[in-house]
Amino acid sequence: MPQVLVSLLGVVAILATPGPTNTLLAAAGATSAGAPPWRLVGAELAGYLVSIALLRTLGAPLAAAIPFAVPTVKLALAAYLAALGAALWRHDAGSTDPGPITPRRLFVATLFNPKAAVFAFALFPDSVERPQIALWVAGFALAVALCGGGWLLLGRRAGRDAGTLVARLVPRLASVVLVGFGLALAATTLAKVV
Repeated sequence: MPQVLVSLLGVVAILATPGPTNTLLAAAGATSAGAPPWRLVGAELAGYLVSIALLRTLGAPLAAAIPFAVPTVKLALAAYLAALGAALWRHDAGSTDPGPITPRRLFVATLFNPKAAVFAFALFPDSVERPQIALWVAGFALAVALCGGGWLLLGRRAGRDAGTLVARLVPRLASVVLVGFGLALAATTLAKVV
């Protein structure tokens, strides 16, 4: 099996697992009044691609040159996730306002998603041949579209089928999950630094 295909199977497995971005997508699906907010999947893809590009070009040299760079970024991400979770908790799920789950916020959450580091350093093709890289990026984009769309539809289904109560509970649960991710990231980062 070609390396690119094996790598993309790993991408799908990682994208399908719960995390901050998927939590936001599910909450957006559960709380959207009209059609699912498909533009969020584009924001997710952009966040991952920018993050992978930055990590591949600047990440490793920066981490080697400045020892506190990685812990600082992790603590900033932890604070961002906690703040986003708090904003999601305060948002009224019955309002037509998109609340805290906007394409920009999803892009930033995805930009700093730890999964991007796995994609950049473990699953990105080692070969620098353009056809392989182009194939991988196309497959990656398809995987993000399918998995991200799946999380949106899962949230939408949970919110619509279970009624108003669940539609209000999904963002609250997502809020708790995001704050939990933020606190866990901060705790593990501080434990390594201190």
